[in-house]
Amino acid sequence: MASEFSEQWNFPNCAGALDGKRVLLQAPMNSGSLYYDYKQQFSVVLLALVDAHYRFLYIDVGANGRMSDAGVFSNSKLSGALENNDLKFPPASALPGTTTGAPFVVVADDAFPLKTYMLKPYPGRLYDDTNTRIFNYRLSRARRVVENAFGILVNRWRVLRGRMLVEPETAEKVVLAVCTLHNYLAKPKQSCSAYLPPGMADTVDPMNGLVTPGSWRTDTNLVENWQRLSVQGNRGHSTSAKQVRDLYRDYFTGVGSVAWQSSML
Repeated sequence: MASEFSEQWNFPNCAGALDGKRVLLQAPMNSGSLYYDYKQQFSVVLLALVDAHYRFLYIDVGANGRMSDAGVFSNSKLSGALENNDLKFPPASALPGTTTGAPFVVVADDAFPLKTYMLKPYPGRLYDDTNTRIFNYRLSRARRVVENAFGILVNRWRVLRGRMLVEPETAEKVVLAVCTLHNYLAKPKQSCSAYLPPGMADTVDPMNGLVTPGSWRTDTNLVENWQRLSVQGNRGHSTSAKQVRDLYRDYFTGVGSVAWQSSML
């Protein structure tokens, strides 16, 4: 998986991209404000870790919509598995062209905590130099896979496009089912062009790094009915986590730089 992220998205030692989305529901009976989210709608959360081919490696669905990405993640089995390395990530491996060992990581957005195994962007209000902007750009490129996975999922499984007229427990089963079917139909060897035709997902020109947005991004209904989670503060990063992020930043602006990255800022 890390090799595929490196080849396709120029991000070595990456084991997946993490994000969460809200799945809208009708107001559950006798639930009060439990599922009432910051958008004043009722929802459950889908948390997903995605590989370089837009397939789900891990999903957690069912947390109430009031929770932030960080809250859903901290309560998931994935959090403990990453913290204790129950997923058996390999030991730190040298980044291409260097002898410097770097841990395998998951890439995420600012809603998640910074860990030695999870990289998030530098906050722009504190860091605004070329090197950190390059790191943020390279990380955002790798994170596109999870954005695409969600976009393809909703584009193909129309039950996710509006409010599900079912109870939360049934909605969980529906989401689990469509994620499983998505993985089956999105297998590279499956060659299911009817499910994932050329141009639906983002594509990258390897010569100049230019990303062409996938056709799913033009679906305006997805913007309204497929919402990201709220960003809540999760400061207090460990020194070691900051050092890992700095290590990747220095790599992307040194040996691991690509000719086109500065022009994308």
